[in-house]
Amino acid sequence: MTTGSGEPLTAYEELLTLYEGLSLVEQGVLHGAGVLLVGVLLIGILREFASDTLKTSHRSPFISLCIGLPATIVLGGLFYTGLVLSGTNVGIFFAIPLVTISGLLLPAVVTMGYVSLGGAVLGRLGSTNALSWIVLGAALSALTVLATPVAVAVSFLAAVLGCGAGARVMFNGGGVRESTDRVVPPANKI
Repeated sequence: MTTGSGEPLTAYEELLTLYEGLSLVEQGVLHGAGVLLVGVLLIGILREFASDTLKTSHRSPFISLCIGLPATIVLGGLFYTGLVLSGTNVGIFFAIPLVTISGLLLPAVVTMGYVSLGGAVLGRLGSTNALSWIVLGAALSALTVLATPVAVAVSFLAAVLGCGAGARVMFNGGGVRESTDRVVPPANKI
């Protein structure tokens, strides 16, 4: 494919053009299917990371949101910087790790954010089934293509919550501490 000026489109531009050509229903199905697929893969393959991320986001959502805002900005900035650098001859060397790392982390943690929001809603109704949390998270993701202020707020909340909880789990070292763990002296045996 080429642009109007005769220049060839990059793969990113071709994907963006293809996505914009879809109807809102098709875009919603694509978003929902993506969250459903990534959510099932994360729960199935990275079970400890996924369950710790969900526990962390439910146990202390405010802290996850505070950490998630700069984490989302950093990951998005790394991805964008990698895309800009990929257009230069020398920059491709630096672009590959930037796009790879942020391109793998962003979908994973944002999906965990949607699943966490689904879990928060269904948890109020007494459901602890992770598959139902994933399905509701995928439905919430599908509704965000409507671009209403509520849909944009839900999408932003899912991204920030998922990035914050994911960062807390990745950099915590040992996962979520159980509430039975004691950090005061009687737990420290000599």
